[in-house]
Amino acid sequence: MAMATQQKQTADAFTESADHREMARWLRKIEDVLAGEECIKAAGEKYLPRWKKENAESYRRRLAGTPWWPGFADAVENITGKPFASPLAVEGDDGASNAIGQKLSDVTDDVDGAGNGIHVFARDLFADGIANGMAGILVDFPADGAEEVKTLADERKRAARPYWAHIKAGNILACYFESVGGRQFIRHLRFRECYTEQDGFGEKEIERIRVMEPGKFEVWERSAGGAPVMVESGKVTLPIVPFVPFYTGKRFGNYGVKPPLLELANKNISIFQKLSRKEQTFTLAGFPMLKIKGASESDVGKTRDDKGNAEPEIEVGPGITILLPRDTDGTTGDADFISPEADVLTEIRNDAEADIREFLRLAKQPMMPGSGTTTATANALEASKANSAISTWALALKDALDQALAITCAWMQLKPTATVSVPTDFTSDMRPDSDVQVLLTARAQREISLETFWGEWKRRGMLSADFDPAQELHRLETDSAA
Repeated sequence: MAMATQQKQTADAFTESADHREMARWLRKIEDVLAGEECIKAAGEKYLPRWKKENAESYRRRLAGTPWWPGFADAVENITGKPFASPLAVEGDDGASNAIGQKLSDVTDDVDGAGNGIHVFARDLFADGIANGMAGILVDFPADGAEEVKTLADERKRAARPYWAHIKAGNILACYFESVGGRQFIRHLRFRECYTEQDGFGEKEIERIRVMEPGKFEVWERSAGGAPVMVESGKVTLPIVPFVPFYTGKRFGNYGVKPPLLELANKNISIFQKLSRKEQTFTLAGFPMLKIKGASESDVGKTRDDKGNAEPEIEVGPGITILLPRDTDGTTGDADFISPEADVLTEIRNDAEADIREFLRLAKQPMMPGSGTTTATANALEASKANSAISTWALALKDALDQALAITCAWMQLKPTATVSVPTDFTSDMRPDSDVQVLLTARAQREISLETFWGEWKRRGMLSADFDPAQELHRLETDSAA
């Protein structure tokens, strides 16, 4: 009990929750893998262990010569692109026009206050959520003149408008929920804000912690002495914490989540390590060690390293002859090179390539050419799994965007009827080419109509999103008449 009391007394706005600490180790790894070669190699032994008797210089050369394969970043980009092949649409429900009001349209056209529309914002949020397991949307409000703002009417008089901020999972220190009427609401949110400001001719980084609870907020910084100091506080006119989490991974604790592609990131690191072993082995094979039988120390020259230590030296190369004396028993000396056997080189190369093929399969990427072939059933199962996961994530994104729009409408005193149209059916993207041939045959035999045929081709991306069947029929009639 005494320990718990002490921990409670020492906790402050900068205190990390148990969920954050559990997630941090995963998120740092994913951040490094996404950052790519420079970041991975800067981490040194964290991702490429050093051999037991490998000296620092040898390790440095091995690390520098190991290639980085950016499969994880490519996989995230590939998955992210599926729901965003065509622009997202924000729709209302005012009847035939299905349009939204000009005020809300102004917000969605510049949803983050930095000129990015909802399509660009949602794509970044989706990519972040897929990689890290979660991300969040903060529907924020301008702080200028906040001390004079007491009601929504005051805010509208100032011509203020809400804007959305993308909050990364690694910056969320704590998030706690409470149940009200069977629904979950955020009762406490704490996240890190970092920015750089001018300091004379230089710069300095500022780290702040924003604390949000229903109807209020606080902003904390560390003083020169290291103690947290509240630098800003105020009221929020909405009775909720205007934050919407977007989840893709398996949740635990209060808000914690395990990234769904974590094992894929681990696989990418494993490939990096295997490529290091491959490069090192092939380097040794290209520069083999010389083995000599029958030479005495007097037959070998001496050289000195940069520390002055004497080392044996034998010159080898084109046009060089090595004379080997006989042993005392009359046996002739011998010299040859030690290098890995060809079978070993082949096995090491195949091992790395097999890992890359396995990675691509897990990432739902096209299979690399290989000696074997997969069955149609296996392809269908893989496509089904991928479609299920991506569809689930796309639905979660739509729900998060709709909630953020509802909060935006509530602040602007608009009816919360706007929704975001996010594609969720990707089955056609993953069907084999034979599926297209089936459609062609069905149309040729008039088992389906021309409109149905065009609709299926449009779903598969073989026709543009703005393809108009009525206009195309008119063109066909015009061609026939000509």
